[in-house]
Amino acid sequence: MTLRLKLQFRTGHHRGQTLEFESPRTLVLGRSTQSDVQIYDGRISRRHCAIKLEGDRALIKDLGTVNGTLLNGGPIRESQLTHGDLLVLGGTEVEIQLIRERVDIPPTEPLQAVGPAEYCAICSKPVPADDLALANRHKGKPLCLTCSPPIEVPGYRLEKKLGEGAMGVVYMALNESTSKLVALKVLKARGEVDGETRARFAREVNTAAQLTHPNIVKVLDCGEVTPHLYYTMEFVPGKSLKAYIEQHGALPLPSVLRVSVQVAEALEHAREHNVVHRDVKPENIIVQNDGHAKLADFGLAKNVLSSGASGLTRPGDGLGTLPYMPPELIADAVYADHRCDVYSLGASIYHMLTGQTPFTAKTPVAFFRLIREETPKPITEFRKDVPYVLTRMIEKSMAKSPDDRYDTVADMAMIMRQFLQSEFDSRQTAS
Repeated sequence: MTLRLKLQFRTGHHRGQTLEFESPRTLVLGRSTQSDVQIYDGRISRRHCAIKLEGDRALIKDLGTVNGTLLNGGPIRESQLTHGDLLVLGGTEVEIQLIRERVDIPPTEPLQAVGPAEYCAICSKPVPADDLALANRHKGKPLCLTCSPPIEVPGYRLEKKLGEGAMGVVYMALNESTSKLVALKVLKARGEVDGETRARFAREVNTAAQLTHPNIVKVLDCGEVTPHLYYTMEFVPGKSLKAYIEQHGALPLPSVLRVSVQVAEALEHAREHNVVHRDVKPENIIVQNDGHAKLADFGLAKNVLSSGASGLTRPGDGLGTLPYMPPELIADAVYADHRCDVYSLGASIYHMLTGQTPFTAKTPVAFFRLIREETPKPITEFRKDVPYVLTRMIEKSMAKSPDDRYDTVADMAMIMRQFLQSEFDSRQTAS
């Protein structure tokens, strides 16, 4: 008995596409280039779930994801698939079709070759037959998932990869006309970019381009090299605040205040231009060697004056990153205002001071409950050198209701500046 599995994408970046596999085989679905089925969806994990085809059965297992694997509307850890099941990974719906066939092969009949193998144009490794239909091609040859997507942008020379997210890859590149380094972000694409994805990318560029501030990574240029969309930003030497926390754990109070004030000033500038970031977190804060901080990645940002008008963020959409996400973003991100950035900045400060995120959980459902109902452990359980006024500031910024938080991040910045000034004055007195 042979079992054939068809994955029919009903929504998302791959809508309309069908992939087919045959038992025996185990497939990993996720957004990583190392996955057997790479899905471009910012809400799914790098290795999200696995489907095992054995005999006449298909089993699916969640791989410990943050946002969960939903089968017919309910979260699962491990389950058997049946024909017609609906699998939901993030914002991507996949219909499951299972076809069981009895295959009788004469034992004396030799296997017939199905054609010459095709090899990756970059690493020269064989490209699996299942990937050929969606593979990018470079000078007529296919690219494996590891090497995809390459891009050649006229006027820029790509030097090295700086980072990779669910929907884009960022390279350090040399602007050949100015001989200056830039950061070049490329939208991941396999095949033609659909209209909604194109519109989201344009919104990201246009929203970020409105903002010019010393603590915001500046957008320089944008363009398209079919099938890739890209834009360039100023290159900021340094590393993410997340990397500093991973390396050192809880950070010194003065350093936390200096970085946080700069991020608050960046967010206040965005607020003055009616822009909400919606994904403030240590990973999106770049700190240079001299302590200068810049806020990056406005990929989830929106203009509050046009909330809901674009149709790109729909009621019920939850955006952001769970450990730093305010309750209002879980159910509806359309009409969230600047107070969601107040919450996420407070959560990021909490992480800097304690070395721990405010909440940790194994499943999205568990995260949602904590975010809606629980309060983080008091900072005093981690350290004793944080003044009460600052711990109270963080608690207020992370209130469940937006009405109970500060109206703007400028209110938080004022409190933190007072402590920084006190530190400066005490050093002056001591000297």
